[in-house]
Amino acid sequence: MGYWTGKRVLVTGGSGFVGRHLCEALADAGAARWAPTRQEINWLLPRKNIPLVMSLHFDVLFHLAARVGGIQANMANPASFFRDNMLMGLNVLDACVEARV
Repeated sequence: MGYWTGKRVLVTGGSGFVGRHLCEALADAGAARWAPTRQEINWLLPRKNIPLVMSLHFDVLFHLAARVGGIQANMANPASFFRDNMLMGLNVLDACVEARV
């Protein structure tokens, strides 16, 4: 048995390029992983996410979710992309601290 066998893993951004490959690798390694979509969990809304993370008792969380839009969108709105991505990161961190993940 490997390290990941039976581990409960939450992957934010699991439908993105890196997230899809990570989810495949975790599945191959025997982890029980969940990669919710943006419609299932919006990490910009922390109060809706913290109880969920707390209730599911994950062993590990990989935070890969991000607001992306391509070079033009990022150049046109750098502050809003930065703010949203920082906010998601802080909300994920707060959820993990509260859930002791």
